[in-house]
Amino acid sequence: MAFRYLVFLFLILGCLVKVKAEDNKAGINILILNSEGESYPTNNILIRAFKTEMLRLDNHIEFLYENLNTHILAETREEYYPSLAQSLKIKYKHHHPALILALEFGAVKFLENYGDSIFKDAPVLTIMKSGAYNVAAKKNWFHLRWSIDFKTMLNTIEDLQPKTKKIYAIIGNAPFERNEKESYESQLKNYGRKADIVFTNDVSYQEVLNIAKNAGDNSAIFYFHFFVGNAGDNYVPINVLKEIDKVAKVPVYTDMRHFIFGNVLGGYVANMDTLGINAARKCIQILNNQGNSTNKIEKIALGEYVFNWRALQKHQIDPEILPTGSKVIFQKYTIWQLYWPYILGGLFLIFLQTYFIILLLQNRKKRLWAEQKLEEINQDLEETVDIQVAEIKMQNKKLSETNEQIVSLQKFQEEMTNTIVHDLKAPLYGIINPSVQLSPENKLEQVKHAASKLLNMVLNILDVYKYESTTMVLDKEACYLADIANSAIGYVKYLSERKNINIGNNVGSGTGVFADKEILIRIFVNLLSNAIKFTPNNGSIIISDEEATASPGFVKIKVVDNGIGIPIDKRQLVFDKFQQIDPKSKGSGHSSGLGLTFCRMAVEAHGGVIWIDGQTEAGTTVWFTIPSFSIPDEAPDKIKTKETEIVLTPAEKFSLKDIIPLLEKYEVSEITSLRKILRKIENEKLGNDNWLKALKNAVDYCNEGLYEELIAKAKEV
Repeated sequence: MAFRYLVFLFLILGCLVKVKAEDNKAGINILILNSEGESYPTNNILIRAFKTEMLRLDNHIEFLYENLNTHILAETREEYYPSLAQSLKIKYKHHHPALILALEFGAVKFLENYGDSIFKDAPVLTIMKSGAYNVAAKKNWFHLRWSIDFKTMLNTIEDLQPKTKKIYAIIGNAPFERNEKESYESQLKNYGRKADIVFTNDVSYQEVLNIAKNAGDNSAIFYFHFFVGNAGDNYVPINVLKEIDKVAKVPVYTDMRHFIFGNVLGGYVANMDTLGINAARKCIQILNNQGNSTNKIEKIALGEYVFNWRALQKHQIDPEILPTGSKVIFQKYTIWQLYWPYILGGLFLIFLQTYFIILLLQNRKKRLWAEQKLEEINQDLEETVDIQVAEIKMQNKKLSETNEQIVSLQKFQEEMTNTIVHDLKAPLYGIINPSVQLSPENKLEQVKHAASKLLNMVLNILDVYKYESTTMVLDKEACYLADIANSAIGYVKYLSERKNINIGNNVGSGTGVFADKEILIRIFVNLLSNAIKFTPNNGSIIISDEEATASPGFVKIKVVDNGIGIPIDKRQLVFDKFQQIDPKSKGSGHSSGLGLTFCRMAVEAHGGVIWIDGQTEAGTTVWFTIPSFSIPDEAPDKIKTKETEIVLTPAEKFSLKDIIPLLEKYEVSEITSLRKILRKIENEKLGNDNWLKALKNAVDYCNEGLYEELIAKAKEV
C-alpha cells in the first residue's frame, strides 16, 4: 500500500514538472517593422492575418511592433532615421528578434541602411509589391513579392464599360510609386485595348480631385494609392480615396479589396489576408530551416474579382456581365431573396385552398352554366355570322382601295422616272454632241454649261433626298449679295444668251448677307434657270433687293421675269417634290421640279421664307429672305472669301509635294479621277482643312480658275 502511494506521488510530481517546463519554454520573438502607422489599413490587414496564421502554426510566438511612420516624418527623414536607429539599437541590444518582418518600402530602406548595426544577423523577410523597389542582395534576407496583373484590371474595366475611352490611374509620386508606374507602363506596351491610360504621378492632390470631379462619361478612375504629391506633400491613401469617392461621377476601380467602400466599384483586386497567410508560412519555413534551402525570393500572384453592389446599382452595371467567379459585397437583399422558400410555401397553400374553393363553386354552378351556355352559343353563332359578313365587305373595300393606290403609285413612278431621265438627257446630249455650227470655243462653252446644268440637277436630286431626313449643314460667312448674284448670272449666261434674255442685277453694292455662299449661288442658279425656261425670247429678268420689313435682320431678294406666270393655287405646290405647273400647256419641257424644292429647303435652313407673286399671264416674282449683315461702306475689303483666307505653311506645302503632280494631270471637269485624289488627301491629312475644302468646291462646281489658284498656292516657295 505504501508503495502505491509513493508511485502516485511521483506521477503527480512528474506532471507538475512538465507543466512548469511548458510554462518556462522560451517564446519566439518576431519583430514586425511597419513602414506606416495604424492609419494605413493595408499593412494592418496583412499583419492581422499574419498573426492569426502564425499563432495557428505555433502558439509560442510573441510579436513586437515598430511603426516607422516614414511618410508622415518624410520631411525630417535625414534626422529621424539616425535617431530612430540609435533608439532601436539600445532597445534590442539584449534581446534580438528571431526574425524581422519588413513591410513595404520605408521599412526595407531603413533596414538596408541601419539593420546590420542594430540586429546583426537576424533573418529578414521583406514584403513589397513587385517592381516597387529593387532590394540589394544581403545574407539571410528573404523576399516575398506580390503582384496583381495590371492588364486584367484594365480588361475588367473595358469589359464592364465598353465605351470607356480614358482611364485615370491615380498613383502618387513617392520613389516606389514612380517605380510602380514604370512597371505598369512597360506592361502596357503590348496592351491591345482602346482606352488611353493617364497616370497622375506628376500632379498635385487638388488636381487629382479635379480629375475625379470632371472626368467625362466615357472615362473611369483606377485608384492604386497616393502617398506623396508632386510637391513632396504626404497623404494617407485611404483618406485620398474617400475624397475621390465623394466627388467622382464615374466608376472608381481599385486594386485592393479593403479599398472597396462607399461607392468604390472594386474590380480585379488583391486580398491582404491572403498575403498575410503566405507571409506567415514563409516565416515558419525560414525559422525551421534557419534560412537553409529556402528560396530567397518568392513571388505570389494575388487577384480576385470583387465588386460593390451599391456602385453597380449607381452606375447601372448589370451584375450578369461580371466575370465568372466574381464576389458581390454590400448587397441588399429583398424580402423575396431572404424568405423565398417560406413565401413559396405559403403561396402554394393559398393556391391549394383557392383551387378547392373554385372547384366547389364550379360544381355548384355547373348545371346553370350548361343551360345558359346553349342559349349563348346560339346567339354567338348569329353574331359571328353577321360580323364575318361585315368584315368580308370591309376587306373587299380595302383591297379595292389598295389596288387603286398601287396602280396610281406605279403610274406616278413611271411619269417621274421619265421626267428625271428627260431632264438629265438634254445636258448629256449637249455634252456628247455639241452643235456643229459652233466654233471650238463656243462648243467648249456649251459643254461646260451642259455639264454645270447636269451637275446642278444631280446635286438637287441628291440634296433633296438627303435633307428630307437630315438637317442641312451650312457654312455661313459674311459676303456681298451683288457678288453672289453676279456669280449665279455667270452660271446661266450661256442659256440666257441663247434666248436673248437680259438679266439685270439691281442688288445694292453695299448689301451684305450672312449665308452659305455656295448654297446661296445654287438658289440663284435654280431660280434663274426656271425664269429663263418660262420667259419668251427677248424677255428680261431682274434681280433686286429690299429690306424685309416683316422680318427684321433679313434682306428680301426678288427674281422678277416677264414670262409665263403661275396660277395662285399652284404657287405653294411648286416647292414640293415633283410638282410643277402644266408644262405642256405653257410650251415648256418636262421638269422634275426638284430645283424649287431645293431652294425651299436651303432658304428655310437659313431661317428665311420663299414665295411666289405675280399674275398668271404677266410674269412671275419669286422672292425669298436671307439674314442680312451690316458692312461698313468705308471698308468693303474686310469681307474675304474663303479662297483669299487660305494660307499653307511650309510643312503643309511639303506634305502636298507628291499630290500636286497628280492634280496637274487632270482638268477640273474630270471629277471621277479627282475625287480619288481628294479622298487620298483627306485620309492622309495632307495640306489643311481650308485648302482641301476650297479644292472640293472647285471640283464640285468645275471652277477652273479657283482650281488652278489652289494648286499654285501649294507650289509657292
